[in-house]
Amino acid sequence: KSNQDRIAVVYDDSTFTYREIDQKSNSLSVLLRKRGVEKSDVVFNRTDNSVELLVSLLAILKCGAIYLPIDPLWPDAQTDDLIRRIKPKIIITNAEGKKSWQAEQLHFSVNELPLTKDFKVPVLNKKDPAYAFFTSGTTGIPKACLNSQQGILNRLMYMNERYKFTKNDVVLQNSNYMFDAALWQLLWPLINGAKVVIPVNYENLHPKTFSDLIYKHKITFTDFAPSIFKVLVEYISKNKNAHQKLNSIHQILVGGEAMNVKDVYEFKKMLPQANITNTYGPAECSIGTIFHEVVGEDFES
Repeated sequence: KSNQDRIAVVYDDSTFTYREIDQKSNSLSVLLRKRGVEKSDVVFNRTDNSVELLVSLLAILKCGAIYLPIDPLWPDAQTDDLIRRIKPKIIITNAEGKKSWQAEQLHFSVNELPLTKDFKVPVLNKKDPAYAFFTSGTTGIPKACLNSQQGILNRLMYMNERYKFTKNDVVLQNSNYMFDAALWQLLWPLINGAKVVIPVNYENLHPKTFSDLIYKHKITFTDFAPSIFKVLVEYISKNKNAHQKLNSIHQILVGGEAMNVKDVYEFKKMLPQANITNTYGPAECSIGTIFHEVVGEDFES
């Protein structure tokens, strides 16, 4: 309750308080219940990278249903196939969908949702499913990895233990929302009274845009895939004083691919105050299971 008037989310030029995010997700949860969504039902989230992404995630979780993101840019045939195989109870979207899909669609806009104070969340236990993400399909057909309430809770609580995170911290949602790393970036700040910044168009973010976002919102904590991190390091290395826009950062997670040691040390030379953790974990294991803090030149690869 003490956080209700604090800013929880920044998206584009809009800000949303904890009260607004909570009550708007309550409102969407009510709509989902009216459409028949119950505990452990699969709900496809077909929103783009926006504040609707976060509100729909919370609404699905509040119903005790299973959050499963699908990309609005996927071909209709791919979405058709996933609907046929998984049979979602409903598809939440803020984009145009195919009218002939064999699944009900719920279109919404955060600005049009009323504020609903109360919503009764079903009783959940640690083994209940919470969310699923599709794998890359290296075995031929993408499969949805289902994860439990206990798994995501363990991940978030471990981060609380490991990092000295406060209400004054600001997280940049820096992972594509189709990957599970985006989940901690959206949820972790909100269980700590902190703030999350959602970029308008993740796919087209230039390293200068990253730097400007970090500087504008005083980002303290974020995550990079090594390939994206490399591009950022090259940019701030070649542009005089560009690294100064990143002075607010005190912790970065780097994971998802093999980490380039040279990039890490180059970054640390320019921004020694920023701690870097190398992380790894498959989608089946609630985002990440291995954390290694880079301290000095402690390894070669």
